[in-house]
Amino acid sequence: MSPDVMFNPIGPHQRITGGRAIWSRLEEVPEADWQIDDLIGGVWSVFPHGSIAGFDVGGDRFYQTARLFPGESPGESVSHLDFVSMAEPTDEYRRLADNQIDFL
Repeated sequence: MSPDVMFNPIGPHQRITGGRAIWSRLEEVPEADWQIDDLIGGVWSVFPHGSIAGFDVGGDRFYQTARLFPGESPGESVSHLDFVSMAEPTDEYRRLADNQIDFL
């Protein structure tokens, strides 16, 4: 794990956070106006089978929730993924979001 990543166990749950790669967007913004979502991102895992991860899509926050269930046999699983955003659903945003979903 990168030394710039923080791991926090919370009982059976965990949080992994690290710096986001958009520092250049903050060059002209006064430090007092920086938002925490512009600085860090991460994955929050909720035992026994859930997680929430945040991503940047077109300059807006985009979240993936994942739920993992046992499959039909040992060693198999089924994942249910949902994606949430408060961004205006323009055609361009949908294209960017679809690209992120395909990647994930």
